[in-house]
Amino acid sequence: MKFGEKLASVEAYTPFPYAGQIRLDANESGYELPEDIRKKMLEAVAAVDFNRYPDPDAIKLCRAFASYYSVAPETVVAGNGSDELLSVIFGGVLGEKDRVLVLQPDFSMYRIYCETYGRKVDVFSKEEDLTFDADAVCRYIQEHQISFFIFSNPCNPTGLQVSESDLCRLLENTDCTVCVDEAYMDFSSGSLLSEINRYPNLIILKTMSKNIGFAAGRVGFAVSAAENIAAIKKAKSPYNLNSLSQAAAAVLFENGAYLQKISETIVDGRKQLESSLQVFSGSDFQIYSSNANFVYIKTEKASAYYQALLERNIVIRCLNGQYLRITAGTAEENRQLLRALKQIIQQGKEAVLE
Repeated sequence: MKFGEKLASVEAYTPFPYAGQIRLDANESGYELPEDIRKKMLEAVAAVDFNRYPDPDAIKLCRAFASYYSVAPETVVAGNGSDELLSVIFGGVLGEKDRVLVLQPDFSMYRIYCETYGRKVDVFSKEEDLTFDADAVCRYIQEHQISFFIFSNPCNPTGLQVSESDLCRLLENTDCTVCVDEAYMDFSSGSLLSEINRYPNLIILKTMSKNIGFAAGRVGFAVSAAENIAAIKKAKSPYNLNSLSQAAAAVLFENGAYLQKISETIVDGRKQLESSLQVFSGSDFQIYSSNANFVYIKTEKASAYYQALLERNIVIRCLNGQYLRITAGTAEENRQLLRALKQIIQQGKEAVLE
């Protein structure tokens, strides 16, 4: 087989290149960390032994995470972003005979990882309103002998959320391992972290790239029963998370009051953005109610809106040519976005959008 041939049919995930635009496409925090916290992080980094390999278990960081989220340290493993942990699970923990279930629409990397590592993957399409019936999914899991079910909650890209009761019912009625990606749960409520010990078939993924504002550090976590965490540790690289990110990230979890405040600030910004966008709503501009840090919009002119905003150096996500996902940025970024949308509609751009 020619090098790379097995990936010929895999559609790559291609982030938009950075070039100084207003970035409302990647769901990062628009807020830089406060100077006093940055100073503490730099001091922690300066104390690192640069000539030594990182702590393979990121013990200090996992303890800080566990303390902040009120879970046991032995139920936590840290990774080079939750993406690395996904790669470890799909590539190292799951076997060739394991069958994976993903939802559509959802985070596209789940399916990409499945295909990259040759895992059998089933796709369960959501309803027209972009929700899914937990009981129907449970029946599908049982009928098709699914080994691993993964989805984001709140959902990326829709922002919609599955209730705790629905998730618990699903966990109780299947032996399948259920992996819930809670990358956006800090903008909402309803996390299943407190249920880790109750459900041995539950894995939760967390990230520091969204509300915490540490996307540059590439730090993520998996939380599960201790035996599941042991399996993930066995499959991951021994020194997977560098010492600099470990040191800086631990400092952030020691500043819980700030993390809570910034999450609230971002949610307030999203609510204000949703409210302001209502002026554009109509038969061709449907705004979904989001539980994340972004707004999701259905419009037949999605591609045209995306291109018109890009011409004004504002980058958002266009999905399938009929949906827009717009990250809630800072107050100023949101103002510039709304001003641009108004210009696009009022200054003769209607023709472009037809």
